Amino acid sequence: MYYNEWLGAMSEKEQLDFNINGYGIYDFLLGDDKPGKVKDRKFKDMPMPVHMVIKHKNQGKIESHKWFFKGFCEYMQPEFVQIIDCGSIPLWNSISHIVMHMEYFTDVGGACGEIECILLEKKDDGAEVNFTESVLMRAQYVEYKLSHYMDKAVESLFGFISVLPGAFSTFRWECINGDPLNEFLKGSKDEFADINSIMNCNVANKYLAEDRIMCLEIIAKKGSCYIMHYIPGAK
Repeated sequence: MYYNEWLGAMSEKEQLDFNINGYGIYDFLLGDDKPGKVKDRKFKDMPMPVHMVIKHKNQGKIESHKWFFKGFCEYMQPEFVQIIDCGSIPLWNSISHIVMHMEYFTDVGGACGEIECILLEKKDDGAEVNFTESVLMRAQYVEYKLSHYMDKAVESLFGFISVLPGAFSTFRWECINGDPLNEFLKGSKDEFADINSIMNCNVANKYLAEDRIMCLEIIAKKGSCYIMHYIPGAK
């Protein structure tokens, strides 16, 4: 169902009364990254088709990637593909910021934004975060800041990012379709895989971090000259 069709199924009073945690029905369209402010404009006609797949058996993250790339993307042939973790919360303009960058720089085959940890003061059950948990969260926060502000920013100058994180990255489908994607998905196994073809420890360790494999394959793709960028500000 398209968004405007869902909106049309509601009466005017239902639209006005619609509320989730203090946000109205239009607050989920366009927003603002300022604390306490979600949207500054209203759009009524923004169709967004949503497709959902429920796997009957959990066979790992890489198998989900296989469903996405070999299932949806092979069929839909998109210009760009976005992978994001279910726990990631992008700002309202982050994804479009990366896409516009890749539209302008047509040689960019993959790009990522900045991932920042949320520093919680309370847990889901309302209990206060203790000292040890607070230190661990802040240590991870600093680690992420250093890896983006220093590592990825410098790597981006040379057109190669060693890791485009699966938690928040965008790829050009034309770039990754083919050898890069096949290498990326080597860590997955079919439901009826032959036990004799299981990878040895050396090869399995190589494909343990499939994000790094994808980056290397983008640079090494035969007959192409794609690079990768880090987009500061796209959180």
